[in-house]
Amino acid sequence: MTLRMDIAIVAGDLLKRRNETIAVAESSAGGLINAALVAVPGASAYYRGGGLIYTAKARAALLRSEERRVGKECAKVCSSRWW
Repeated sequence: MTLRMDIAIVAGDLLKRRNETIAVAESSAGGLINAALVAVPGASAYYRGGGLIYTAKARAALLRSEERRVGKECAKVCSSRWW
């Protein structure tokens, strides 16, 4: 078992106990967060879905924003790595 899976299992347990759900938007994680969450048996009880947009240009187009601004904001959020 990997640390990523351990975290996904704990997160899933917490979400179920709190009767909460999660949806994930990924970029630099490349789908690893979504993959870890859905690999846990019973994930459909709390996992609502996810999306992956990798490049700043694609994110800007999707969000209808300036590429420079999207890249700057994403850098803040994406700087922590738990996988």
